[in-house]
Amino acid sequence: MNNPISKNHKHLLEHTLGGPDPKKWFRNHFVASDGHTDLPALRELEDLGLMKEVPAPTFCPDSIVFVVTDEGKEELKKKPSNKL
Repeated sequence: MNNPISKNHKHLLEHTLGGPDPKKWFRNHFVASDGHTDLPALRELEDLGLMKEVPAPTFCPDSIVFVVTDEGKEELKKKPSNKL
């Protein structure tokens, strides 16, 4: 990816993984639903290939679940972005 990601995108990726430090990443999921305030940004990350939607568990069928892709993890390991 040539363009730096926004601070909000970076925050969403880090939140999905459990924090900013790759050595301490302990999860990889973000659960949203229609109308969730972060859903547009999550879809943008999906369009960039940094996140992908995966099937929701059967106990929350109306949820939309995203995970960070390997490309997304590599993007987070780059130098910090100054882009808003």
